[in-house]
Amino acid sequence: MMRYICLSALLCILVWPLCVLAAIPEKGMAMEFYVSPQGNDDWSGHLDVPHGQDGPFATVARAVRAAREAKAEKVTIHVRGGTYSLAEPITITPEDGAVFLVAYPGETPVFTGSQRLTGWTKVTNLPAGMPAAAAGK
Repeated sequence: MMRYICLSALLCILVWPLCVLAAIPEKGMAMEFYVSPQGNDDWSGHLDVPHGQDGPFATVARAVRAAREAKAEKVTIHVRGGTYSLAEPITITPEDGAVFLVAYPGETPVFTGSQRLTGWTKVTNLPAGMPAAAAGK
């Protein structure tokens, strides 16, 4: 009986540090983030669909910022289908490491840098230099 207790204690002493080390994230390991039109930039970005108070990011810019903060060896940003209006260019530099921006499987994300213009009115009083053909259009 004493031999069994000693062997169990020795096993615990030897295995416990390995369990603790396995729970510590390895610096430089690969990470994944998700972006979706149904996302929220205050969420973790680690889920591909919204679930309760967590889910994907709403913008690619937020996902790239998270990739930089993670300092992982490799980061894959999965972008769900939908239209994403970009206020500024997406910039990934060599200092960011291996950051991959990929479409979510089976979906097609669309990036646009344009904005819809509204409030158009017909020209009634032609400004100086405007061709007469523009009148009423």
